[in-house]
Amino acid sequence: MESILTAKNVSKKFGKTVALDNVSFQMTEGLNMLLGPNGSGKTTFLRIACGLLRPDEGKVSIFGHDPFKEYSEIKDKVSFALQKPHLPQNITVKDFLEGVKTEKNARSYNSAVKAFGLEDILDKKFKNLSGGFKKRVSLAQAFIGKPDLLVVDEPFANLDIEAKLRISDMINKLSKRENTSLVMITHDLGSLKPDHLTILYAGKTILSDYYDELGFDEIKSFYVKKDDEKYVINNRESLHKNVKKGAKIIDVEKRGFEDYLKEKFEKEEIKR
Repeated sequence: MESILTAKNVSKKFGKTVALDNVSFQMTEGLNMLLGPNGSGKTTFLRIACGLLRPDEGKVSIFGHDPFKEYSEIKDKVSFALQKPHLPQNITVKDFLEGVKTEKNARSYNSAVKAFGLEDILDKKFKNLSGGFKKRVSLAQAFIGKPDLLVVDEPFANLDIEAKLRISDMINKLSKRENTSLVMITHDLGSLKPDHLTILYAGKTILSDYYDELGFDEIKSFYVKKDDEKYVINNRESLHKNVKKGAKIIDVEKRGFEDYLKEKFEKEEIKR
């Protein structure tokens, strides 16, 4: 599978503050997620990947090209949807998308409008749109021209639950139906299940792996019953002993993503 974005030993300081500390990971085709809490180094990494900020050490490559030295090789392949895009308040969505289409020399923006459900707001001005629709337009403008890679910064920031679910569904469909890979930079997984997950914490890579290999569906707890008494067992050795004595398993609780993150962050805090 082709590498779409690679970080190799990337470090960046601002004065005495270490934003990125020897960060390395590789993302491949499909839906990728760079996840981390506030202050983990996500925004710094995004600025480096965009070619806006040079790392002190290490290298970032997109489709094998350096965004600083070989930008011309990737400019038509990559598009960015930033967390706080500049959207002119007094023009319509249609006029804005027309301008983006012209700038990108794209044939049409119809597929972007359809992908993000903008048909009913094309004649509305940005100042009259909700936060959810502004986010959709930001995503749609980045998708115009059908780039090979779409990098999305904090797609769920400041959105209500309904808007998050709608955008999650749109991103999920886009990653499956279109020939576009995505990298989501976020502190919120939403309802998405990425193909590949990288987690930053305090400027370091604490995990980078395929999501299905991380074991989020492992059983965490067993609910058992013996002689009309119900209780919970959290390890398999104890479970086997109780089953031999006549206990029966009546339910299980699976280890979820939140449990996994909590364990990882607690371990990192202990290291610090």
